[in-house]
Amino acid sequence: MERLVESWVKLVGFWIVLLLLPFVVNAAPNGKFIFTHPIHNRGIWLGGVKGQNARQLFNPPLFITRISVQEGNRYILVVGEGLGNKEVGVDAYLFDRQNRLAGRKDLTLGWFGEIIDAAISRNGDVVFINTINQEHPDGLYIIPNHEVWQPIPKAEKLFHGPAASVACSPDGEEIAFSNNEGIFLLNIFTREISLLLKDAYQPTFSPDGKHLAFLLRVPTQNPQAPTREIGIIALREPDKVDVLNVEKTYIYTYLTWSADGKYLTVTANLPGALDIVNLAIPVSGGRPEPIFQEFENGVWRFEWENKTYPVEPINSLATTWGKLKAQKSKEGIHE
Repeated sequence: MERLVESWVKLVGFWIVLLLLPFVVNAAPNGKFIFTHPIHNRGIWLGGVKGQNARQLFNPPLFITRISVQEGNRYILVVGEGLGNKEVGVDAYLFDRQNRLAGRKDLTLGWFGEIIDAAISRNGDVVFINTINQEHPDGLYIIPNHEVWQPIPKAEKLFHGPAASVACSPDGEEIAFSNNEGIFLLNIFTREISLLLKDAYQPTFSPDGKHLAFLLRVPTQNPQAPTREIGIIALREPDKVDVLNVEKTYIYTYLTWSADGKYLTVTANLPGALDIVNLAIPVSGGRPEPIFQEFENGVWRFEWENKTYPVEPINSLATTWGKLKAQKSKEGIHE
């Protein structure tokens, strides 16, 4: 009789676990994020995953378009357009959370035309993309960490040609960037450039550095309404590219990993709609969950605090998209 009761208890417990599992898997990520306030893209803020308890860290006179947070959360790098009669152009600025009274550090000083995107590595190197002007042709540049706080930081060109988005690997050894041809990997030490993916853009490294997530262009009959999907590639297996099984109604405009590496957090909108939504998409499978609900119109740009580096690789339950042949070039492929 006791064995029968014990078996029954185990069976009931098993079914309870099965019933609760979807809720555990689909729970929204925890943590804090650094973001630019959704109203007029002004100020640098810190808040919870729902947008709760938000407080302002810096209030520079900038219209912020990009944001990057260094591992350890000390330095915040933004791309922004100066506001006011004496400030014009779009530059890269650095903020030190341990010395807030110092204000912003202008890294590009208007010398590189318009800055498109920028990222800061673990060791404090700053990479940025600019558009063409007569003195500095467009391309990808790096400001080494020992130059960052100099009165006039020296920048070295890494890639000559158009680029649109950039990300630093967690180990600081590689840079991923994209242009109209696709996504490239650049080794900072050897300066070797390889074409990793075609028809993909906006790369972002997982916190453990083993995966790269990206947005994927999917041709449609209506070129005015392109379909965008989210893909993941395991950098140790570059021939395997997966596409997440998520709602295809949305047009994704921004993508980054959650602090624990278990979610891809996105900014998205419906075709033809102005309002945006923010979603957390489980990498291991499951339905997307809304985040930043405190903000009625969503958050355009954000990055997570306290990145963690799991030892085990992340397993992705996704649909195989196909194999892409990597091509190598010292200059990359660009228009």
